Amino acid sequence: MTTEHNSMHRHSFLQKTITYLHFDKEAADYLSEWGNLEIFDISLTHEEINWLSSIDLRRWSLDRERAHRSLEGALTRCPVTLLTLQMLFSEINRIHNKSLKTVSFLLKYYQSSHFRDCIFHNKHLVTSLIQWVLNQLSESEPFSNIGLSREQAESLIALDLIAHETSHLPPLLTSDPSGPATIGLGSATLKLPLQGRLGLPTSHRLFSCRVGTLDSYQKLSKEAMTLSQNQGILGLLNQQNEFPLSSKPSDSSEDILLQSTSAGVTLEALSESLAEVMRLAENHITTRRLIEHLKTMGLDDEESRELISEWISSSLICKHSNLQ
Repeated sequence: MTTEHNSMHRHSFLQKTITYLHFDKEAADYLSEWGNLEIFDISLTHEEINWLSSIDLRRWSLDRERAHRSLEGALTRCPVTLLTLQMLFSEINRIHNKSLKTVSFLLKYYQSSHFRDCIFHNKHLVTSLIQWVLNQLSESEPFSNIGLSREQAESLIALDLIAHETSHLPPLLTSDPSGPATIGLGSATLKLPLQGRLGLPTSHRLFSCRVGTLDSYQKLSKEAMTLSQNQGILGLLNQQNEFPLSSKPSDSSEDILLQSTSAGVTLEALSESLAEVMRLAENHITTRRLIEHLKTMGLDDEESRELISEWISSSLICKHSNLQ
């Protein structure tokens, strides 16, 4: 690394440190008292430490609403996660006679290693926040004794995470609005080399979760949209519903296809057989192997080729040459 590049790197690192200190008062206090931030996995030069230490400590906490504003902005991008947590805390408070607050819990994110990684490794804030929430659900004490409610919450929030990630993928460009449920035999057969590989379009993601998750997710998404339109972020923050436990067995699962389109992210439940085909395509299966797989499902060679051709024409899967 040249001197110029190293200087630019240190300048960028220092800017990120300043941003971080504005959010984490504990880190700012530690720097003031001990003259380093190594306990927070932040390595600074002597010159940088001296410069930061010369700043009046009160400046780091002048804007006490900074974290709240940042959190509110993030939550507008993942309202299902927020509503799920609201219901989960309502369940915890009811069972254990507590008065835990969702916002107070979420603000702890800004003192976490997840937030530091977000700042110093240029991660997306919403993605980082949801990942932190999932980590807390599996490890934190308040969530350890609520059984099925936590399992359902984890499924909903994990789906919200992958939906958010899918929204940043290049959108699917197709004039055919049909989904997997409408695909059948009858289209023109494409030329498919047997050794050619098939895959998923870059706009697609697959997700496996407990049965009932997609239905609950769509209901919460609709509720979140109504609340946001009528009351804004405060409507979401003040919503208190009981957790809607699914009547389906917790060990049953469903597969969901998420697609990034010009109109947003679409979510659709897949049949078991179609999900299996798409999992194979996800691993870049050859045309020959997919035809062999379809034959085990009762299709002959010609029917298999026609069905694969229609899946490609409908952008459900694609040829390897179309993968990015």
